[in-house]
Amino acid sequence: MSAFPSPESLTGINFEGRRGLLGASVAVLAILASATAVLGIPLPWNVVVVAAGQAAVLAAWLANRRLPHFKKNEIGMLVSVRHNGNGDAAAKSEQILVGLLNQLRSEAATALPDRGGVRFRIRRLPNHIEIGGTEDGTRILERSRATYVTWANAATAGRARGESVLDLGQIRYCLRHATLEEQQNRSFTEALDDVHGLPAPYRVRFDNDVEDLKSVADRLALAAKYHIGLALAAGGWRDQAISLLEQCVGDRTLRLHHRARREVAALRASYWMGPRWPTARTDRPTLEAARDDAIAALAMDHDCSFAYQVRANAEFLLGNLPEASRANDLHKRFSEVSFHVNRAVFDLDRGRFDEALAHYQRAKRLHFGRTPSEIEGLRRTAVNWLCDAVEVRGNNFNFGLAFMSDYLGDTQLALEAYSEVLPSLDGFSTVTAFVTERVRILRAEVAQPEHRGDPVHVQARSAAPRRRRKRRPQR
Repeated sequence: MSAFPSPESLTGINFEGRRGLLGASVAVLAILASATAVLGIPLPWNVVVVAAGQAAVLAAWLANRRLPHFKKNEIGMLVSVRHNGNGDAAAKSEQILVGLLNQLRSEAATALPDRGGVRFRIRRLPNHIEIGGTEDGTRILERSRATYVTWANAATAGRARGESVLDLGQIRYCLRHATLEEQQNRSFTEALDDVHGLPAPYRVRFDNDVEDLKSVADRLALAAKYHIGLALAAGGWRDQAISLLEQCVGDRTLRLHHRARREVAALRASYWMGPRWPTARTDRPTLEAARDDAIAALAMDHDCSFAYQVRANAEFLLGNLPEASRANDLHKRFSEVSFHVNRAVFDLDRGRFDEALAHYQRAKRLHFGRTPSEIEGLRRTAVNWLCDAVEVRGNNFNFGLAFMSDYLGDTQLALEAYSEVLPSLDGFSTVTAFVTERVRILRAEVAQPEHRGDPVHVQARSAAPRRRRKRRPQR
């Protein structure tokens, strides 16, 4: 925010209009005429100086009327407020609106500091550019490359409790964000609508404009942070989105507060799902970052199921089995299948094969991985995770790899893993009998592959990954 007051805030005159151009031209003409007279500049040069001054005023006036444009690395917000009235009311209204814009700019400076080459900028839309509805707002967003535009009409004719006031009518907005799939778009629209739970009205009293300006600016800034935060999240700007949405948390009476908490938790936890899912090969700093994100997500939303999964996995890989078990127990209410699969992994790490088999069989009875997307998810996460665990953490995990590969229909990988884990099963009669029987059945199916009729195995047969095998040294 500038340290010097703007001409609009001092005079109440909008210098984008024709009155502004006329006033600026007269002022510059008077200043230059006086200066040339004092300095004794000859008449021809006097004319040149005055003409140059008027040309500069005209160029500045035209530039001030242009639609603002934002750079690629800027998160832009446009504000448009039109007001009626004239005379003293119009001057006071303009002062209030300029003050409101300065408050918003001050909020922007602290909301998202310049970092990582990304800047947050707020500009006022020139008064002669009108926004009649959503179509106009969308067109302005595209032309200016702004992320967010908000507009409202202000009225100064009314009075409240005997005081002159500036009433902002219904505030509208348009938001530019990345293209979303249909289901994602529905959830995104629902999240945007939560902003309507903000308190109303947006009213500034002439006699108490400083206090009311702060209140209105805070409300507008809160809505803008929430909307822009969601747009940044949709566009993949995770850190910037979290920074803005966390600033919307505070007033528990607002729906916005609760929705922002859920969005922040989802952003922190979902970041580690999919390709970033930690495995036994993941370095310790990354595992600690995943764990910290999960803890922060659960602090925001205790019902974030992803966060429990991420924390259980990260704590286990970091060697904190009690914390991993606790997170997994809390996750059970969201997914009993994941609970049993995780428990099986924990038991394998401790060499408890009987318990691991019981948990895997329980998960299988719950019919996990029946749809093509679930099968693909198991292939990319569970089986790949177990392949890394075998190579980094030991042979015990071959049993889990064999069971999952067997379930997904990768007969060859299952046979290899069962054969390698079998010598480690001395003393575990139940698991030994199970593995021996599965090896016999699988070998028979290799000889007659057409006999394998489970649709899960048929769908996943070609999808399961090949396990990386270590080379044995030549003797």
